[in-house]
Amino acid sequence: MADWKKRRFEQTISPLHMRPDEHQQVGGTHYQQMAIEPFEYAYRNNLDFFQGTLVKYVSRWRAKGGLQDLKKAKHTLNEYIRLIKSDPKKEKLDKSSKQLTKPTNMYFPDCSIHISICQKLTECLPSTYVAKNKLDTYQSDIIAHVTYWKAVRDLQRLYDAREVLEIYIKL
Repeated sequence: MADWKKRRFEQTISPLHMRPDEHQQVGGTHYQQMAIEPFEYAYRNNLDFFQGTLVKYVSRWRAKGGLQDLKKAKHTLNEYIRLIKSDPKKEKLDKSSKQLTKPTNMYFPDCSIHISICQKLTECLPSTYVAKNKLDTYQSDIIAHVTYWKAVRDLQRLYDAREVLEIYIKL
């Protein structure tokens, strides 16, 4: 492959699919089994601490902490809801926090640029994260509710996530 073609090809590969040699997990292998790690997903979706923590616990529970991780997720979600309800400013819609979460109709004459941008946008979607990490329907619902609640500032999304989590714990 010509040098310029190789550079162009490398630019279209998403960083989510490349693991640098220095990327090492400390204490276990539960994240190495994931195609997209929770911290990468949280970063790409601009999730706050609570949202990222919830995604982490719900995603890894089978590979690491078992039922205790789901209970930690429930505790984290309850605290998150409590803090939001105690701060009325957090419940209001902040238009500046809205983000682009799916590809829009964009035209780029260079196909590789278009593919690269669309790849980065779609890899932020909960459905892509769930599919690539082979998570189940309960995990998918919880992660989607937790991810999207901020865009609409509707606490019902978090209540729904808690309800699904409670059902999941009882299974």
